[in-house]
Amino acid sequence: MHQQYETPESLRSFLKLCLDPGHGINRTPAKLAEVLPEPLARKVAEFAPHVGGLRIFAQVLNEEAHAAQKRAKDAHRAYADALAAWIHGEDPEPAPERYVIGRNGVFATLYDRLEGRLVVDNSTEEHCLQVRDELNAAEEPPCKKCGAPPASHVAWASGHLYVKPDEPQPAPPPAKPRRSMPLLAAVTAAYDTAVAHATKCGTCWPGMRLAEMCPDGQREAVAFLDQVDTEPECAHIAWEVTSEYRNAQRMWVKSRKCANCGDHMEPSAEAEPHWPEKAALHPAGQ
Repeated sequence: MHQQYETPESLRSFLKLCLDPGHGINRTPAKLAEVLPEPLARKVAEFAPHVGGLRIFAQVLNEEAHAAQKRAKDAHRAYADALAAWIHGEDPEPAPERYVIGRNGVFATLYDRLEGRLVVDNSTEEHCLQVRDELNAAEEPPCKKCGAPPASHVAWASGHLYVKPDEPQPAPPPAKPRRSMPLLAAVTAAYDTAVAHATKCGTCWPGMRLAEMCPDGQREAVAFLDQVDTEPECAHIAWEVTSEYRNAQRMWVKSRKCANCGDHMEPSAEAEPHWPEKAALHPAGQ
């Protein structure tokens, strides 16, 4: 088959016949993509790397979609089992912890029981604890681009967000520090930039691990984090009163915090209390 299609033109001619073989038979490009044999698909990718990259990207998304369907079925089954146990008055069994930290020689690993995969491999126990806490605290919707939970993006970058004991320490941070971001947010931003690079690169493909990408792809993914603008300083235009007391001048001194960012604000002194019921407990003449 490879000898028959050694040029893009010969392969194009054959695929055109596959789309429109005549006798009233027509195939859509989507149908042809489904039934295209693997050797021919690889040959197309050889002549058109961008088409091959999109094919691999589609395969990755399909695999993640199947995994998401399995997780949804497992969650529904767990719900049904819990419902049946409650109906029959059975005490529920405590759910096992999802993320488990283990040892692999001198290194530590972080294992996801729900998805049956290693999230972090050959790392330090401190790093595993940090990633586990980030995952347990995260309550975010699936990624809008790939449909996978943000935790899967950590798996994509696992092994590249820490310094191994035998590696030299990184260089000092740049003059303009990066914005402080949660781990999942930083990895997702780098992941999105890496996917955008892979769709136009002849070497990389979407879904590659960060260390496997070409040097330009790695630089683009990490450099994007330096381009994130810092968040504007909060104007403290709305606040909440946390406590109040009456001073010697008979004014109500109110402790406040910003309703938007939560920072403590300067107290204010007003003639009327924030909570009217306190006025009855402290009459003006007392």
